[in-house]
Amino acid sequence: MTFKTFRPAAMYIEKSYDWGTTWKIHRYFAADCESSFPGVPVGVPKYLNETVCQTRYSRQIPSTKGSVIYRVLPSNVNIRSPGFNPYSQEVQTLLKTTNMRIHMTRLHSLGDENLLSDIKEKYYYAIYDMTIRGSCSCYGHAERCLPDKEEHANIPGMVHGRCDCTHNTKGNNCEFCQDDFNDVPWRPATGKKKNECKKCTCYMDGTIAGEGGCDQQTGHCTCKRNVIGRDCDQCYPQHFGLSAADPEGCKPCDCDVGGSYDNDCDVQTGQCRCRPHISGRRCDQIDDGYFTGPLNYLLFEGETAHGTVNPPTQVIKKEQNPGGNDWSGFGFMKAFEGSELTFHVPGIFKGMEYDLMTRHKNTPRSFERLG
Repeated sequence: MTFKTFRPAAMYIEKSYDWGTTWKIHRYFAADCESSFPGVPVGVPKYLNETVCQTRYSRQIPSTKGSVIYRVLPSNVNIRSPGFNPYSQEVQTLLKTTNMRIHMTRLHSLGDENLLSDIKEKYYYAIYDMTIRGSCSCYGHAERCLPDKEEHANIPGMVHGRCDCTHNTKGNNCEFCQDDFNDVPWRPATGKKKNECKKCTCYMDGTIAGEGGCDQQTGHCTCKRNVIGRDCDQCYPQHFGLSAADPEGCKPCDCDVGGSYDNDCDVQTGQCRCRPHISGRRCDQIDDGYFTGPLNYLLFEGETAHGTVNPPTQVIKKEQNPGGNDWSGFGFMKAFEGSELTFHVPGIFKGMEYDLMTRHKNTPRSFERLG
């Protein structure tokens, strides 16, 4: 920026990177930084984002054609040093600019501090020219920029703001992946790495209808209820038969609890892992020449067991109900807290591991007896 008059005794530069919604001061200039901008560090920035005040461009001499030069990257930063990364987020944020404005806050009055207001009004700033150099920001995903408006096309030297995006990106600054190209999260190009957006690889049989794209941040596809996997290409555990016709994607294995080892099955056929001499997809069919009894095939009644005396147990005999009973045998054994029952089980036809099941009924206490 070149002035026709004296350069300002104090001024500062603000930048915005969101089209003027928010602003941040990036540099102060003053002949006397301490009085014009108290508390602001004086000199060159010690790190990239430090805001400082400089005196070099605010002197009274020259009285005309004096320049004010603002460099976004401080001159003391060696951009060619091995440790400097021009693609870092810090550098990208510092360089990103959509608007710039300059505040001139104090004139050189040449010692005339007590002038009347009408005389002070005759002091003024005059600028010969101002040059701002830059390029459109496309995060390395474009080789040129296009005019935002048709009337801007023929303005000489204008830096246009709409990127001609490549690498399957979109947006004014190529800051988004195109629809259906979110298989990997968006990243800026760095050096020779294009970091182009890649097409979603969703397995359509496992994807919810109408949701063929993938998440913009993670690249994960939108799977049906019983489908998992980044690309929706796997059945949920204990499910099988991934199919486009199934609105939930896969069917439950539904293995027979008694006939199978567990509820896992083949992801293609749904075949469960059957116990010996049991077959069928669900393991619910007995091989010829074998049988399996019900859960109460070996039944032992509590009222025939030997109960403890202290705490007590009591055999209760009940009449059979013609309409059916919720108990078996000739009654039941009434047991109290801490009492024990001992069963004598003769005649087990085969030594093996057995699962024991008990049937019992709680007797609720009335509220009157709880006191």
